Amino acid sequence: MLAVTTFSADGYCEYAQTFLESYARYWPIKLIAFYEEKPEFSHPLIEYRSFYDIPETKALKRIRSSSDGDYRFNAYKFCRKVFAQNALFDETDKLFWIDADCVCLLPMAESFLEELVHDVAICFMGRSSYTETGFIGFNTEHHDFGKFRDNYVVQYTEGRIFRQREWHDCIAFDLARKDVEGRNLTKGGHGMEHVILTSPLAKYLDHLKGGRKEYGYSPGHPYHKTAKV
Repeated sequence: MLAVTTFSADGYCEYAQTFLESYARYWPIKLIAFYEEKPEFSHPLIEYRSFYDIPETKALKRIRSSSDGDYRFNAYKFCRKVFAQNALFDETDKLFWIDADCVCLLPMAESFLEELVHDVAICFMGRSSYTETGFIGFNTEHHDFGKFRDNYVVQYTEGRIFRQREWHDCIAFDLARKDVEGRNLTKGGHGMEHVILTSPLAKYLDHLKGGRKEYGYSPGHPYHKTAKV
């Protein structure tokens, strides 16, 4: 069982160091962190690997993004999550992706993680628009997992994502999980709703996505001690 994340040099300074420190404090399994510049923080639970050692990164020069800065079409940025996940699928039976702008809040039990992907190929945080991919669980030994993987990384390496309404990894994930047995961890959610708060992960994680980075917490988070409820 492994966890995985990735971040840029700027991302490490802005938020990932906080994530890594909180992960080392509360999580029980090894985290593989793919970096663009190697961080200074070290801990026995965290193994650093260069992002550019991943074979699929050779496709980066062919992956385009919108010139107007619209995040929905920043394929060059969001393909990194898919490549980092795919790099570890052959190394473990269970893999958990965590965005590096998350904060770990309480001790995580390995048995809890096992249960999230018990008898399914993937677990995810579903919404009516598209999946929130700040946390994903993968069961690489499930009979449906091969079907998922075959349709996942190729969204970027073969340019399929560019035929879609948006080009980020959430869309790639939803395309790949069609007809695959998975577990939705949320109570649904509309638009860009912060669905981690309706999931069993709320006790353990806060996701400081977008403007929430300025606060250092998600307003109304029931378990983040600094949150204003």
